[in-house]
Amino acid sequence: MADQVNQVSNGIRHSLERHVALMTTKPSMSDETRKHITKRVSPSQLQKYTTVEMAIALLALEISDLGTRISHYQHIERYREHFNAPNKAMRAAFVMHTHILRGSEIYVIMERCEDWMKFFHALAADLDLGPTQMAKKLQTRFKKEFERHLRERHRIVHAHERPSLVSRMVGAPSEDLDHPDFAKLYVDTVGMMAGILQKAIGEEIKDKSAEEVLQIINVRRLEAVDRECFTMWSIFLGHINGSIDKEKLLK
Repeated sequence: MADQVNQVSNGIRHSLERHVALMTTKPSMSDETRKHITKRVSPSQLQKYTTVEMAIALLALEISDLGTRISHYQHIERYREHFNAPNKAMRAAFVMHTHILRGSEIYVIMERCEDWMKFFHALAADLDLGPTQMAKKLQTRFKKEFERHLRERHRIVHAHERPSLVSRMVGAPSEDLDHPDFAKLYVDTVGMMAGILQKAIGEEIKDKSAEEVLQIINVRRLEAVDRECFTMWSIFLGHINGSIDKEKLLK
């Protein structure tokens, strides 16, 4: 994925720079484009970004940043494989924070990709490319694709929302983990999940030992987070490609 991110970033920069070089009249930056640059660059560095060429460089650099952030998402569910908590309390905190992090990262990525689309639209308009504003469409696609994670994040962030069962379980104080009521809740929940899994991967776990079943579940869990990672990148890339008519680029 890193190679593809670099190809997209470099490809957009090269295409836009070539387009500008071939324009008969040197384009100027609109107030909208300047607004997007101002919130991305520190005041001390702002003077360096007064040209269209530097705006293009900044736009391309942000693709790399977003692509890297999206690729890092798949590691969230792998941290636990490399973390050994020294005590039960820290283990409980780690599980809770990891659960929160997954939905939060999807939200951050969605927001940043949406804002990048607005920046791209403003700059492309300055370059007479007649762009299509894709920011809202990207947000809609993210919300549809990751509804469960984004809903869970909303429940966690807003106190007026009723926490989900998963949130209540992973957020339980470590001293409650040995309580009989919690043990019963955990067993009941596992039983419910086992029923769902039986329908989804019944044949795969048939006649398998408990250890083998857990290994299969872990593989499926990591496959799911990898799919989410690539789905986010595909959504972003698809909306980038839909923003401008490439036939309008000067070559």
